Amino acid sequence: MRDLFKQIGWRMWLVSAAAVMAYPGASAAGRWFTVDSQHYGVGTDVSQEFTRLVAQHMEAIYKEYERRFQGYALKEHGRFQVKVYAREEDYNAAVPPAVKGSSGAFVSADRLLAAFREGRTDEVVFRTLYHEGFHQFLFNRVSADVPLWINEGFAEYFAEATWNGRDFTTGQVPWVRVHVLKEALKGGTYIPLSRLFLMQADDWLASVRADESQASVQYCEAWSVVHFLLHARGGRYRARALGYLVLIAEGMDYDRAFQESFGSNVEGFERAWRQYAMTLEPGPEDVCSKNMEVVAFVALRYYGDMDRFTSLERLRRDLLDSNRLEWQVATGWGEEISGKDKRRVTALFRCPYDRSWAAVSYVLLKNLRTGLPEIYCTHHPGIVMKAYYVAGAEPGREVEVERIVRATLPPALAKQLESPHKR
Repeated sequence: MRDLFKQIGWRMWLVSAAAVMAYPGASAAGRWFTVDSQHYGVGTDVSQEFTRLVAQHMEAIYKEYERRFQGYALKEHGRFQVKVYAREEDYNAAVPPAVKGSSGAFVSADRLLAAFREGRTDEVVFRTLYHEGFHQFLFNRVSADVPLWINEGFAEYFAEATWNGRDFTTGQVPWVRVHVLKEALKGGTYIPLSRLFLMQADDWLASVRADESQASVQYCEAWSVVHFLLHARGGRYRARALGYLVLIAEGMDYDRAFQESFGSNVEGFERAWRQYAMTLEPGPEDVCSKNMEVVAFVALRYYGDMDRFTSLERLRRDLLDSNRLEWQVATGWGEEISGKDKRRVTALFRCPYDRSWAAVSYVLLKNLRTGLPEIYCTHHPGIVMKAYYVAGAEPGREVEVERIVRATLPPALAKQLESPHKR
């Protein structure tokens, strides 16, 4: 079970200067919708359209799971069961007590993947399904008994995959993971791999529940070790990682399988992983996503009244005008940005994929239903980035950013984005 990292630590100071709601999770009058695809039986109480979308995503990520095990004899299976509830309350009623309060879970006893949609964007729901779906795939097609570090590491790896409507891009390096991992390595608060590799389910869950920050480190480490095995030195260790799982599936004990696959020098393994982890940098999609998040957050604090937020170009000029405005923002992923750093402020308004000379890469539109501003980036292959405002825990608003498959955009919005008129 897993939830994506929460936004933490946002602070902003302004000197010399005077949301679309999150999905509520309302069901379609208690109706249950089902779709049977090639590998999945999907049920939701959200809508038939959403149910079809879940089935489409699951079939696409299934192909990605399977592609990673090409050449290995995978076990046969019937349709995997997936249920997505509109309300968190209904999800908690459907899963065992041990996983109540999670955002999603694979219940091995029932071979069921379950999640809920209430208060979460579709992207977050799908990333939960990608994560839990890998647990389901591994349990049924490879082995029911796999070391937790590699099971969770692969699940986290697939949770970061990006779907463009046709296929997945894997191996992304999110900004938050980079920050959490490097801070733990530099501060000596990471979990030694000799201990991580031995963690059992009870130890893992106890650690997750005891300390949220340590839980983030735990998941980040597992993700980064798998990322290291799949991508370091041009994928040199990829076959060893999958071979390790296959040896375990064939009945070899964990220690012997590790030695057969990676050798007996765990300290040397850890040194190589640490060196690799310290070289990781966020990918262009995550850079763009975080830029948009900062811009939307700064606009919220600067304008207060969102009716005043009518131009990204004007906001950019104001933030660069140190004679008029002094400001600083500390993000939840460890970066501090101020108006004094002209280069970084300029970069906030640029997408790494934008090859034009425009000062602002993004488009500012008003939501026709709420009247709140929304920021879009259309420079990514197959997807559109969207930053918008949701109701916060306290009076006011917070910022959400999500990726939307371009082909699923409403026609009216797609037309607006084709001919952007506001920056």
